[in-house]
Amino acid sequence: MPRSRPLPSRARRRPALLAASGLTALVTVLPTAVTADAVAPAALSATGLRTQHLAEALGIDDTTPSLSWRTTARARSAVQSAYRIQAATSLDKLRRGRADLWDSGKVKSAVPEATYAGEKLGSRTRVHWRVMLWSGGSGRDSGWSEAAVFETGLTQQRDWKGADWITHQDWALSERAVTPVVVEVERTTARYVRLDVTELGLPLADTFPGQTWRVQLGEIDVRDSTTGTSGLAKGSAVTASETNTLRKTWEPALAVDGLPNSALQTAAGYASAAHSGPDVSGQPVVLTLDMKSAKTFDEVVLYPRADVLTEDGRVPNFPVDYTVSASDAPDSGFTRIAGVTGQRPPKPYLPAGLPLFAKDFALERKVRSARLYVSGLGIHETTLNGRPVGDAVLEPANTDYRDRVQYATYDVTKQLGKGANTLAVALGNGMSNVVSTADRYRKLYGNISDPKLIARLEITLSDGSVRTVRSGDDWRTTLGATTSSNWYGGEDYDARRAIPHWDEPRGSRAG
Repeated sequence: MPRSRPLPSRARRRPALLAASGLTALVTVLPTAVTADAVAPAALSATGLRTQHLAEALGIDDTTPSLSWRTTARARSAVQSAYRIQAATSLDKLRRGRADLWDSGKVKSAVPEATYAGEKLGSRTRVHWRVMLWSGGSGRDSGWSEAAVFETGLTQQRDWKGADWITHQDWALSERAVTPVVVEVERTTARYVRLDVTELGLPLADTFPGQTWRVQLGEIDVRDSTTGTSGLAKGSAVTASETNTLRKTWEPALAVDGLPNSALQTAAGYASAAHSGPDVSGQPVVLTLDMKSAKTFDEVVLYPRADVLTEDGRVPNFPVDYTVSASDAPDSGFTRIAGVTGQRPPKPYLPAGLPLFAKDFALERKVRSARLYVSGLGIHETTLNGRPVGDAVLEPANTDYRDRVQYATYDVTKQLGKGANTLAVALGNGMSNVVSTADRYRKLYGNISDPKLIARLEITLSDGSVRTVRSGDDWRTTLGATTSSNWYGGEDYDARRAIPHWDEPRGSRAG
């Protein structure tokens, strides 16, 4: 078991994914009801008031939302013939008839729905509203309904000022490529290149807990550094002494398809048969490339499998001991041009775990109210002082992240207190960064965005002062216990990597 450890590094600031279009609100249901006026006895009454079809909505971007209600009739003949809506900035004003935002007056309509048409609403505006109905031509109104409430979110891009998109530096996948092993050879001209592997690399637990040794390569490239030419082996005819062929995923020909990153496409590369141990010197794994014409080269480049790691976060199944040979014609034999022993696996493309972020802060007074606005790509789980801020999962919703990213709004007043507090976010890949892992189900794949988050916590203290906590490069960050995350293929969680209390104030002092 590893020791508990603090989140050691600082979050890396990232440019906003949607600089032009900005964020779109994900409406969140408020946890508490509003005390309401009594409904006057009448033949018809309005109940079940809704804003945007939600009983009570928090964080609405639409500043002219739909307002609707159910009609409850005490007589079969009673049907709505007209309505009147009042809206105010406080429940007290609404009760006293001071509709400082909107009074629709009596509107003839049988439809139990209207669009807000009052004073222009800005960000963070809390609106209390009620409705009165009329039935037929009796002239008697229903009396006012119980009050409903909604609250607008951050309706302008500038409302996010000071909050940055941040990521863990190891998850800046869009800025780097797979690291290969380059085998330098004497400048050679030949048609055929052969790889003989006599010792296999780190195994995977293909049949947990049993381990399996193989050769797995994402790509084999042949280059000439003198002329700067690469891709000489692309499209070669590949002959393998053994193979674990899975059509369009693991095939000898896929080792020379020009696609070196197995995490970004279904064509993973070449995989040998399974072995019970690393030593295959008695019967080496042999790959022969026919480049179809003589090529001049001085480098043979081996790309590792990039889409999965061993349980300790290293590249699996990369050859340890091997030789490289060349020939003009197989019948005349091969000439050894390089020999490698004790090859260490290259640097992994994927990090060992999904990123965690935390921001510690202190409040000098008790909290009057607090709102958290947050979004994370691909998906985020957000906590305050170790407790979830809501019960939703797999947020944000799956949208075209190139155009629109939804954010969520939470009333976190009761989760904050005077003294030390911690806002924390765990990120998963979601649909914005779908790693193509060859050993699990993949419906689709591709990188639209690296995992990252943006957050803004606005706190009103008991004396009326406002404190704002924003996402930035001063947040703590590390890699967590979730080692793989795929929307369709599921998650892997390594409890040995778990960091106790990382999302609590004392987590900054763990160690």
